[in-house]
Amino acid sequence: QFCRLGYIQLYTIPGQYPNDELYSKMQGLGDEFNGEGITDRARANYQRFMDKSQNPEWDNPTGRAYKGAKSFGANIYKYIIKLTKYNLHWQEEAGYARAQERNGQKYKEMVAGIPQEYYDELGIQYQDDNGEYHNSPSSTNTGPTYKYMGEPGRFGVATDTDAEGNPRMTSYRTNVDDPNSTVEIDGLAIRNMLSNASDQQAVFFGVYENGDIDQIGDGLGRMLYRTADSYASKLQSEDLQNNPEKLAHFKVFYDFKRNENMTQKIFKLSNVAYFCATATDIGTGVKDSKFWVNREPLFLLEKTINKEKVRYTAPINTGELEAILRNYASKEADGMVMMQ
Repeated sequence: QFCRLGYIQLYTIPGQYPNDELYSKMQGLGDEFNGEGITDRARANYQRFMDKSQNPEWDNPTGRAYKGAKSFGANIYKYIIKLTKYNLHWQEEAGYARAQERNGQKYKEMVAGIPQEYYDELGIQYQDDNGEYHNSPSSTNTGPTYKYMGEPGRFGVATDTDAEGNPRMTSYRTNVDDPNSTVEIDGLAIRNMLSNASDQQAVFFGVYENGDIDQIGDGLGRMLYRTADSYASKLQSEDLQNNPEKLAHFKVFYDFKRNENMTQKIFKLSNVAYFCATATDIGTGVKDSKFWVNREPLFLLEKTINKEKVRYTAPINTGELEAILRNYASKEADGMVMMQ
């Protein structure tokens, strides 16, 4: 079954410090505010921020200091919301296992072309002449291990399990200041191996200090929230730059891993913003589309306290967010029917 899924993630923005590089980058992205989906309010907010270069706030910022520099008193946005839209084929346990097997075979073929002398640096597992394995995966991993089990497994939904294979719960506080308000729910997720890394598209939204939300351009959204590409930075090392043959092998490996990270997905149900699929009336054969929207897409994020990036220090207009998600879900569902 072909379907569409919207996945939501929330990011805080580091303090923005007045400097010519920041101004040049943001000014260069100004044309994005003339694009589709950008409101007058979004354009006006961007222009107000850029105008700070013409007043004392640019030269004498009033925000928090960091390493001797002060940030703006108010960021252009308090948070960035990233909504990623995915095309995927629903994969239950057997389908996901087959996709994993195909990916594993591609990995073996890729590794076979890399000299073994680089295996340790790249962390590639191999067996030496004495039969001893090197670079074996760590057995101390405490992160999510999703398995298909119980009632959710019948519908292709995986459950987080511990080292013994027992279901593991997700916990959060209903009151972030009260450790006795902890609630536990099942840790559930949709596992999927996308057939193509290009089958996904991100849309970015800026959240203002008062909680209102506007769509912003792709370039600005990525610039404000994004961390550096670790694989790309590794390729810039002096050792690799001075060894073209080695650089070529490392690039093959890192390109594979980057693509694997983009296609091998675990969609936590608490972060699923909406879901669209088509259905066929058995009696008439008429195809129609259905969509579901998460009415509280920030519910678990808002109440989780173990990850600093999702702690709230400002409000978010959930009514505006739900309207945005419903609009996207409705359009995508209609588009699926037209594709039939």
